[in-house]
Amino acid sequence: MLRNPGVSTTVTGATTSEELRSNLGALSVQLDDEVVERLDRIWPGPGEAPQAYAW
Repeated sequence: MLRNPGVSTTVTGATTSEELRSNLGALSVQLDDEVVERLDRIWPGPGEAPQAYAW
C-alpha cells in the first residue's frame, strides 16, 4: 500500500502490543518492482478511484 502515491498512511488493526510489533515489522519488507507487478497481475484491485469505490 505504501508504494501507492495516493496512500498517505495505513491503518492497522492491532489490539495487543504483540500484534502492533508484528505489524510494524512489515515496514522493513521491501518488494522489488517485479514482485509488485506479479502481485498486481494476480489481484489488480477494484479499479479507478473514486468510481470503483462508490457505493
